[in-house]
Amino acid sequence: MRAAAAVSRTAARPWTRNGLGRERTTSSCCEGTTEITAEAATWRTRCLLVRTSSVSGECGSTSATTASTIPCTPPVTVKPTLFATQYRVTGDEAEKLRLWRRATAIEKPRPRPRRCRNAALHSFPVTAIAQLEENRTVDGVYAVAKKERLRTRAGAPYLALELVDPSGRIPARVWSDVELLDGRFAEGDAVRVLGRVERYRDRLQLDVRTLEPATDVDPAAMAPALRRDPEELEGFLEFLVAEIHDDGLRALVARALADAPLRAYPATPDGHHSYAGGLLEHTVGVATICRELGQLHPRLRADLLLAAALVHDLGRTRELGPPPSFAPTEDGRLLGHVHLGLRALEELGAPAELLHAVSCHHDARAARTAEAAVLYHANQLDAVAATRPVPQ
Repeated sequence: MRAAAAVSRTAARPWTRNGLGRERTTSSCCEGTTEITAEAATWRTRCLLVRTSSVSGECGSTSATTASTIPCTPPVTVKPTLFATQYRVTGDEAEKLRLWRRATAIEKPRPRPRRCRNAALHSFPVTAIAQLEENRTVDGVYAVAKKERLRTRAGAPYLALELVDPSGRIPARVWSDVELLDGRFAEGDAVRVLGRVERYRDRLQLDVRTLEPATDVDPAAMAPALRRDPEELEGFLEFLVAEIHDDGLRALVARALADAPLRAYPATPDGHHSYAGGLLEHTVGVATICRELGQLHPRLRADLLLAAALVHDLGRTRELGPPPSFAPTEDGRLLGHVHLGLRALEELGAPAELLHAVSCHHDARAARTAEAAVLYHANQLDAVAATRPVPQ
């Protein structure tokens, strides 16, 4: 009886809504009247679906009411326009519940997408090279440090690449669609890569399935980066220069370093400290070793040894090109960093003993002074300490 009274009170309105969140809709036709009521006052309310069927078959005639209570899922916000849709409910209660769920499912809140701080780097999922593991799928943005087109023993072409990002570098191979992919990028470009990590000769290697240019990423920003604080290293470099007590040598070293951006170059293209800023880190390391040895062995000319350590790799800034590939310049390919460094020091009027120590810091047999021999071993010691693996 209460349900029939509720139907009569709402017959004049297509839908009503009260403080309990109740919503109704009615549909009228010459065959009968149908009403669907959904109560969503709290998370544990049950849905009351009321169906009224006409007795006489004419609008406005007396009707009988049947009601059933069906458990429902936690309520969601339902706009009146959804239930204002005209439904002709026939069949059992499961059909009515299906219609109600289909109508309310549209209004479930959708998760809001997260905003990226750097759209250029985060518009495509990035996988850091330092975190790559064997048999892992890679989907990231990298810079192409090296690119070579080679052939297999069977004569099939393939691309040999070296990909880099701020965390490291990894060799990569393109075996399929070589003609298509080769024309999409050049050495020094940033690319979006999809591939899989494999192990070849005890080294990780990336099997590239497809790639495309990443025009929204600066390739120079993808070069392997210095892990130590560059500001701290530059401050320590200034301290080491001030430790040279000879005024002439100190002024010469200060002028040489002022024109050499050590912070922007690696110490070697492929070996130790092979990342931007590695030249600064390596120079500070070698100079620190030489300074300590000069204090430990008073017979050594400490000013000469320290000055040679600070400028021994000065030629790297003239030998290597810009990041991320750091490809050798024309002079660097023909002369090398040692000769280019000696040329720069000669232009500043460096003494012969300083030039001799710099010239043989890669050749111990050519050393004719104790300072030159110490510089050679200090250079080797810092390189080994930076590259040899240590147990975890």
